[in-house]
Amino acid sequence: MLNGYGLERPPELEWTLTFYRVVWSVMALHWEHEADGDWFAPHLDAINADLPLVGLS
Repeated sequence: MLNGYGLERPPELEWTLTFYRVVWSVMALHWEHEADGDWFAPHLDAINADLPLVGLS
């Protein structure tokens, strides 16, 4: 994401961005449920992939 700017991502930033993705995916899962949608699998996959990276698995 920041590669085009020539910036390095310190571990703290990597953790923050990953945690943000988890929170966003949980919110998206909630919105999908509220809309009676059926796109749960992609959100659950994203959450499951990122949880170990933030120490919440």
